[in-house]
Amino acid sequence: MAKKSLGSFGGEIYPIIGIGTSSGGLNALKKVIHQLDGHNAAVFIVMHVSPQFREEVIQNALQKLTTYNVVLAEDHLKIKPNTIYLPVANTHLLVKDDYILIGRGPRENRWRPSINVLFRSLAVHYTSRVTGIILTGLLDDGMIGMNVIQKTGGTTVVQDPIEAEFPDMPSAVINNMQVDYIVPLAEMKNVFDEIVKKEIIDFPVPEDLLAEASISENVSVRIEDVQNLGPHSVFSCPDCGGGLWEINQGKITKYRCHIGHEYSESELALRQRENIESTLWISARMMEERRNMLLKMADHASKKGHKSLAQSNYEQATKMDVHINRLRELLFDQQDAGKNN
Repeated sequence: MAKKSLGSFGGEIYPIIGIGTSSGGLNALKKVIHQLDGHNAAVFIVMHVSPQFREEVIQNALQKLTTYNVVLAEDHLKIKPNTIYLPVANTHLLVKDDYILIGRGPRENRWRPSINVLFRSLAVHYTSRVTGIILTGLLDDGMIGMNVIQKTGGTTVVQDPIEAEFPDMPSAVINNMQVDYIVPLAEMKNVFDEIVKKEIIDFPVPEDLLAEASISENVSVRIEDVQNLGPHSVFSCPDCGGGLWEINQGKITKYRCHIGHEYSESELALRQRENIESTLWISARMMEERRNMLLKMADHASKKGHKSLAQSNYEQATKMDVHINRLRELLFDQQDAGKNN
């Protein structure tokens, strides 16, 4: 494999850095961003926020702390060093042929933008030039993407979970793979200093990773494309109801449907629990409506002197009360289980 050194913008060889974060992310980013100055990198950031949160708030907050140009991603925008790219709300951030690609496909690991989508896209197109960084956050979005970065020769970095405001995301990466750096935020500059010295090796990208990247770049795909990634599982997609294919990559197992929804094992279990809870609440509501209708019918029958019909409706309403109470107990058990997971 040929080796190349990091060069200037004219040589089109410069570091590619992807940063993923969630809860507590803005505070963490503020402590990291200024440490990038002088490293001549192209930086891509995905932070999980509410759809109502304006991305310009993040853009303005970060621009005050760095000499880099902080921009909102636009389709077919040319990628340049000394620039930080932020996704527009409710879209995936991808790259292709040194240009930004805006993705409007389904959520992955329950998020759009998804850290996994960004990291996989960076890894497939830039291989060992890429450094993936996971900061504070809940759950495990980014874990699968970090694994792809490692498989294509990139560098993996996580914030030390001990100091992370929310350690779930850094811990998920550490627990599933051997990362290159585990550092507190204040020491990120040392990592960036090492990145610019790194020799770049052209890594061949595995066919399964190329296939997944291609799926992410397309809003809809043929079912045959997913069938080639792994065996069909016994599970259905909690978002669209389609079948899920099981994809094993080293220690990490994930699931993807032909529409493009993707889940880690823990995210799939969480979505299943949420769907069960939602179904139970709907069932409880429908039973309460039926009980109320039976009581209304019983009242009307009683006023008309139809005592046997009134009594029958009252008895059915009473039975519905028993079922409703059982459903509520089951719902509370589900909620307690969710708190413990």
